[in-house]
Amino acid sequence: RQGPGVPARWVERCTCPQGYHGQHCEQCTLGYRRARPELGAFSSCEPCNCNGHSEACNPDTGACDCRDNTAGLSCERCKDGYYGDATQGTPADCQPCPCPAGATCAVVPKTREVVCTNCPTGTTGKRCELCDDGFFGDPLGQSGPVRACRACKCSDNIDPNAVGNCNRETGECLKCIYNTDGFFCDRCKEGFYGNALATNPADKCK
Repeated sequence: RQGPGVPARWVERCTCPQGYHGQHCEQCTLGYRRARPELGAFSSCEPCNCNGHSEACNPDTGACDCRDNTAGLSCERCKDGYYGDATQGTPADCQPCPCPAGATCAVVPKTREVVCTNCPTGTTGKRCELCDDGFFGDPLGQSGPVRACRACKCSDNIDPNAVGNCNRETGECLKCIYNTDGFFCDRCKEGFYGNALATNPADKCK
């Protein structure tokens, strides 16, 4: 405008409808997004739909800047580690999962019961409250102090493909093989001799 020359009064200046702005109304205004992002500027602009968890969205991708522990393009679901119905539009839509850190959860449709999923290694159960097969401990401290689930130690004298090799609370080995016995399958059965801790099965109890 400050340079030399004659003003170009023939250049159009658009009056944009609601939701559009720019010299040629080629951009979506704040609070609007492309109805079909893959079409770029050829797509119409529509109001952001963030299910009450954001006032604005990216005008090009349509992604909402979600809050209240929600996620998704339109904040339509709870983010990992939370559960609930994110489409209600209230700050309390998504509640923390009643599970250990790192676990996610889901709501069983018929009973509406919250069940933990993706439990930490070695744990299982609706609340990740039990040790998985082959592990022992008390992850939630239901029978005393909290004890993280650890792998059972049976001196390599169990069948790794078997189920129930050890007690899930105490770690006592229950299915010793190679004629071994003891809490950790660490000695020979009565009437047998050898080295229960040998690495070669041929050198174990006979």
